Amino acid sequence: MATEYVTRLNHDVVAIDKKIEVKRTRSSGEKSIVVLDPSYPTEGLRIYNSTESKIFDFDVHNGRLALWGTDGNYVNKQTGTIKTGINGGGALISLNDETGTNTIRINGGDGTVWAANADLAENFACSQEYNSSPDEGYGTITDPIEPGDVLVISEDGTLVKCEEKYDTRVAGVVSGAKDFKPAIILDSFEITGSKENSPGVGVFPVALAGKVFCRVCGEVRTGDLLVTSSKKGHAMRADPKARERWSGAILGKALGSAKSGSNLIPVLVMLG
Repeated sequence: MATEYVTRLNHDVVAIDKKIEVKRTRSSGEKSIVVLDPSYPTEGLRIYNSTESKIFDFDVHNGRLALWGTDGNYVNKQTGTIKTGINGGGALISLNDETGTNTIRINGGDGTVWAANADLAENFACSQEYNSSPDEGYGTITDPIEPGDVLVISEDGTLVKCEEKYDTRVAGVVSGAKDFKPAIILDSFEITGSKENSPGVGVFPVALAGKVFCRVCGEVRTGDLLVTSSKKGHAMRADPKARERWSGAILGKALGSAKSGSNLIPVLVMLG
């Protein structure tokens, strides 16, 4: 519905003094679906869905498109922004979580890609110990793979928890422990085939580079190089007296410390 009369109509040219508004009738009354108002300070065009939540708004003055969604409580939240860069700088794409906090940003001005999370991970098929005894019904996983576990490559190509010192088959650390989540996850696949589809095999994101919380055993000091240990799924401090065993076995470098026993500490994954 036009709030002002059309002032000029010449073939394909339509001039509107102020605002065009498209509404639909609902049980609660007329509700706006599309509002075009070039005089509005920052939202020249707004689009709503049937539940009256805003979906898009366009800032026609500054070249910005805002994306909207709803959180778990159905509260309208801004979920992203696309800027054209017409007022200086390059184009910018920002994506937010359901609270409105920015989590991913692509900046065309300086060419940077920023993500709120910590590591580069890749999905791998991983084998877990499995009890298929008839007494257990369909069977159960007896030793599940969890975030922070150190994994190595097994003979069938799946990843399993490490259980040898200085294992050169080391592949990485299961991502997602504590506050460190993967910033980028490579690969997407389903478990197929006779070997991979066996009981206990699942897909897990494994950190190949960057910061991740990792299980360690024994004394570890900040800055220590880490290798696999004989304690299942755990890393340990690389012994300077065993340098001949380091080649190909290095998992990463400790970003925190531990005195004894089993602990989760931040680690910089750097295989080598």
